[in-house]
Amino acid sequence: MNMKEKRYLIIIVAFLLVALLFAGFIIGSHYGAGSSLGLISGNGGINADSVGENGFKWD
Repeated sequence: MNMKEKRYLIIIVAFLLVALLFAGFIIGSHYGAGSSLGLISGNGGINADSVGENGFKWD
């Protein structure tokens, strides 16, 4: 495996981690703090319903 392939692999892994975290925020904000779904509970995540012109608003 050469350096170019390694660099692409690192970028892909980093992108997947960010995507997973973002999905956890959205799932957590929809299902609330009592849910086992999502990486972060509803109170700590991004509230997907309040995303407006100003971007994300934290709960």
